[in-house]
Amino acid sequence: MNRHEMFQRQRLLKICGFAVSGILVSYAFTAAVFAQTPPRAPRYQIIKVVNHGGFAMRAQPHWKCTDGKSGNFPITSSFPVGQEAKWDMATAQGITTGCEMWAHMDIVAGIGSDPDSPRVEYAPNGHVVTFTVKGTSWDKWVEKD
Repeated sequence: MNRHEMFQRQRLLKICGFAVSGILVSYAFTAAVFAQTPPRAPRYQIIKVVNHGGFAMRAQPHWKCTDGKSGNFPITSSFPVGQEAKWDMATAQGITTGCEMWAHMDIVAGIGSDPDSPRVEYAPNGHVVTFTVKGTSWDKWVEKD
């Protein structure tokens, strides 16, 4: 092997070495990024339920923490289409940041099971989560706005 071929071979090995190092660095960076905890869902302090269904309804917020503590607010009186109810969960005794919270809807004169809202996490930050109840007394659902 002459000097030029030896130089080309060394150059090729260096290039391959940089490529392999780059792949390893890229892999390590990617692994580190994915190893981090996933971003948390938004957290809320206030639950608001809006009735956009073809029925009167009642609503009741619930909460449950990972340490087993749980609770709820008294169920509302019946409220018609276009009305809303709102609760500041900071007034719930025992609720802490990260507790799961949701609202259960009781459809007055409804048929079938009554829906629960999607579950969200609590934080004392003043943010409002709005759950809109839609449908008829036969077919009802809850959307998170």
